[in-house]
Amino acid sequence: MELEKLHSIIDHGENIHTEFKRCGNGIEKDVYETVCAFANRFGGDILCGVLDSGEIRGLPKKAVPSLIKNMVQSLFLCD
Repeated sequence: MELEKLHSIIDHGENIHTEFKRCGNGIEKDVYETVCAFANRFGGDILCGVLDSGEIRGLPKKAVPSLIKNMVQSLFLCD
């Protein structure tokens, strides 16, 4: 996603198609709930590292690979 589009989404705030998630120390339960809600509707954008106010906090760079791995394993892999 282009940086300009990302900032535009954040500027418009949360709505039926956009959710901001802090994800400070990892993916929290409400992220999975939002994924399920979006999957059962029309989709949308979930921006991790953004507070509800629209403030960009970011994610710890070292944590990103494990966040992605955990998300994929939780949502798509079955034992």
